[in-house]
This record gives sequence, C-alpha cells and structure tokens, in this order.
Amino acid sequence: MTAVTPPGNRLTLEGHELIIIEVGHADTDDSSVLHAPDLGLVVAGDVLYNGVHQWLAEPGSAGRAAWRTAIDIVAALEPHWAVAGHKNKTLDDDAARAIAETRQYLHDAEELLQENSTRP
Repeated sequence: MTAVTPPGNRLTLEGHELIIIEVGHADTDDSSVLHAPDLGLVVAGDVLYNGVHQWLAEPGSAGRAAWRTAIDIVAALEPHWAVAGHKNKTLDDDAARAIAETRQYLHDAEELLQENSTRP
C-alpha cells in the first residue's frame, strides 16, 4: 500500500478536522505538523521540543533560521496544546511554553555558536 496525502491536506478523525501543514525545515528537512483547530492542538513533531536538548547538528545556521520560521507558523495557529516530537515525559503539553522554550533554545545556541568556535 502506498501512502497518499489526503485532498486539501485535510482529514477527519472522530469528528475533528485535522489539517496537515508543511512547515519546511525544523531539526530536519521537510517537516510538517498536524493541526486540530477545534481542539486547540498541534502535533508538532520535530518543530517543537519540550524540556529536552534540541538536535542542532543537522540544521546549521540557515537551517536554524528556517526552524524559527517553522516555529512562527505553529505559533500563528495559536494552539493551547502542542505535542512535541521530543519531550520530557514529566512536562505537560502547554503550547505557549513549548514554543517559547524552543525559540529561546535556538536563540541561545546561536549566541553561543557565534561567541565560541570549535576551531583551534
């Protein structure tokens, strides 16, 4: 069986509309999220992290900028809840916190990478 994208990137599950939103690069290429507007929910996958260290090896500087754009796309959906692809299981799924902390981690990493070099 071959997977196919549903028409209009939308499907319904148990009466809830689910919208597939392609957001571009996050911690890897071709990331997408699943938005359930009536639940105030985003299944964010690798776009948001929740209380764990982020994978920064692949993105590079341009990738981190693209990742911030992906975060902005999720934030614009104004979710109450966000299921992160990587999380500390003791934390809740509060979207505002996960969005803010993921952004801050990227910001802090950019500053540290500019100030410090691994080159001799």
